[in-house]
Amino acid sequence: MHRITLDGNHGNGRYRGDCDCGFVWNGIAEHLADGPYNPAYPCAEAVIHNRMAHNGEAPFLRFTTRFELWLSTYFEQVVARANELPRR
Repeated sequence: MHRITLDGNHGNGRYRGDCDCGFVWNGIAEHLADGPYNPAYPCAEAVIHNRMAHNGEAPFLRFTTRFELWLSTYFEQVVARANELPRR
């Protein structure tokens, strides 16, 4: 089983993926209009790398503390925005 580590910054959307096969990628996440950066891009790229380079073998995904903070911050902000929507 190979390991993919994701790191990123919720403040500017920059991220990095490292696979123990030696492949490294960097990017900038999608910025929602007046909200946070979406951490789905780095996760999606990890899945695509896995399919292309490792024939879909199940990877072990690791998140740095900073990426975990991004995930929890994103979730909290999206839930807060959803609670502000008018109810029908």
